[in-house]
Amino acid sequence: MAVALLAPAPCAAAGPVAPVPSPDPSPTDATEPSPGHRALGVGASVLPGVLLHGSGHFVLGQGRTAGRLLALEGLGLGLVLVGGGTLIGSGASRYLVGPAAAVGIMGFGMVATSLLADVIGVAWPIETRGAPQTQRPVVELELGHRAVHDPQFAYAHFLYQRLDIQRWGWRVSPSMWLALDDENARMRLEVAYRPWGPRSDVAAEDGSYIEVRSAVTHHRFAPERFRTITTELATRGRIDLWRLDRELVGQFTEAELGLAVQSFDFDVAGLATDHESLLLARVAHGVYVGHPRRPWAEVKVLYEHRHDTFAGGINGRLIGAPGSFGAEAKVYPLPYFGLRGEFAAGAALYGGISLITYLFTPEDP
Repeated sequence: MAVALLAPAPCAAAGPVAPVPSPDPSPTDATEPSPGHRALGVGASVLPGVLLHGSGHFVLGQGRTAGRLLALEGLGLGLVLVGGGTLIGSGASRYLVGPAAAVGIMGFGMVATSLLADVIGVAWPIETRGAPQTQRPVVELELGHRAVHDPQFAYAHFLYQRLDIQRWGWRVSPSMWLALDDENARMRLEVAYRPWGPRSDVAAEDGSYIEVRSAVTHHRFAPERFRTITTELATRGRIDLWRLDRELVGQFTEAELGLAVQSFDFDVAGLATDHESLLLARVAHGVYVGHPRRPWAEVKVLYEHRHDTFAGGINGRLIGAPGSFGAEAKVYPLPYFGLRGEFAAGAALYGGISLITYLFTPEDP
C-alpha cells in the first residue's frame, strides 16, 4: 500500500470522470441577500433558531425553506419522544430498548440536521457552495496515523491502512489498525452493495446513495489476553439536501441502522466466551466544498452509537449509554491524491490523518 500511495496513478493523464452537473444553485424564494441582511439571518438561525429551526431562512424571506426545516424538526422531535417515551414507559425493556433507541437516534439526527442546515444555509452564500463526487473510483488506498487516548489501555499510536475495491455496485474494504507501541491490532473486512447512488460504473445525479453492508472485525488485545470478534449487518444512506429544498444545495445528511453480534474470547483458563448484541446507529450532517476535478472536500460532523470502536461510548450513568461524537473531512487538493482526517470523542479520544489516493480503470473517460 505504501508503494501504491507514492506511485503515480497509471491513468493520471485521463483525469477523473466528469461529474454530472449539480442542481441549479439559484435562489428560489428571494434575491441574494445583502451582507447585513445575511448577518441578521445568521443571528436568527441561532436565536430563536435553536428552538424554531428555519428562523434564519425565514428572516431572509425564504419562507418555503423555513417551513420545511421546521417540519423536519417537528418530525425529529416526535421520533425522539416516541423513542424516549417507549424506554421510560417500558422500564427499558430488553425487548424494546433496541428499537426505541434506534427511533430516538434517527429523530435526534433529523433535529440536528434541521438546525445545522438552517445555520449553514444562511451563513454560506449559495453561489460559493460545493458539489458532490458523482462517481466513485474503482480503487482507493489509505495509509495514515491514528492517536488514541484511552485510560484503560496502554496503546497510543496506530498505523491505519485501508483498501477499497469497487465495481458493479459492490465494494470490498479490508482495513487494519496496528499499534506501534503495544500488542494490539484491529482487522476488519467489509463487503457492501450500493443499488443506488454514485458507483464506479455509474455516474449519479448527486451524492445521494443507499448501501447495504456486512462486516467482520477481529480485535486482539494481547497484553490483556482477550480478543473480540464482531459480525454485523447494516444499511447506510445519504441524501443531498437540495432534494428537500434547493436553498440547501451543497449540504447532505446521512443515517445508518444495523445490528451486530460481538464475541469476547479470553485467553484465561476457566473463562468462557461471552456474547452480546450491539445496536448500530449513526447520523451525520455535512457539506461539499469545491468541485470534483478541482480542489474539493467533504466535511461532516457525526454521532456514532456503536460502542466497539476505539472511542467507545460516553461514560456516565445519568445519561445512559450514548456513543461517541466526531468529525471527518476528506480533502483532495490535487487530482488523485488527498488527505482524510477524523476525530472522535467518547469514553476515549482518537484522531489522525491519512494520505489517500484513488485509481480509475483505463476505459473511464
